[in-house]
Amino acid sequence: MVVIPLVCFAFGKLFGPKFLSLFSGEKLNIHPSALPLLRGSSPIQGAILQQFSQTGISIQRLAPEMDSGEIAAVEMFALAGDETTRSLTEIVMEKAAPLAVRTLTGIQEGTAVFSSQVGEPSYTQMITKEMATLDWSLPAKSLHALIRAMIPWPKATTRFKDQTLMITSVWGCLDEAGTEEVPPNAVCGTVLKSQKGKGIAIATGKGVLWIDRLQLEKRKEMDWQSFLNGNKDFIETILR
Repeated sequence: MVVIPLVCFAFGKLFGPKFLSLFSGEKLNIHPSALPLLRGSSPIQGAILQQFSQTGISIQRLAPEMDSGEIAAVEMFALAGDETTRSLTEIVMEKAAPLAVRTLTGIQEGTAVFSSQVGEPSYTQMITKEMATLDWSLPAKSLHALIRAMIPWPKATTRFKDQTLMITSVWGCLDEAGTEEVPPNAVCGTVLKSQKGKGIAIATGKGVLWIDRLQLEKRKEMDWQSFLNGNKDFIETILR
């Protein structure tokens, strides 16, 4: 008899018993986190938002409860602190395929070992546009992470002259965010200055955040220098 396995990735829903009965082999899910951490629909964004220094890819058995199945393989890797959801997804794709092949080979050869998940589970939520609104009273590190997590969708937003302004890129890695102190009496959200090689400095609740790509609503995305050329009064504006 031909054994037919099921391998799914980023499906985001539970399979019903009728569908699962079509497969005679193992039913596996590739989940982009080190389970039981970051169960749910947005583990890639979750790793960025929670400022993890590393994350992982787990291959687990499908189970009735979301992302709770036994683990056949886990591959951990370091995060540099400059990943976006787009770039981290690409990294996961590159790593997940060979890991899945090795795991399926182990199952076929009878050498694969499934183990129960160990530790306290944590959960992620579905990403929404509302989550992308920037609160400049937060620390620069939190804003750095949020902006990266919202790329390519829905893009982090703030308000400039009654228009929606999307911040689509930040300078540097997470460790560098907020290391420069905000000037005394500067209001959170104040556009402080620009600097070659860094971009535009914004005052936050803790430290300065440097942004380097922006996009006004209904306009194209552009680098910070081009944006300032078209919005010469941007410096000293207070973003809301």
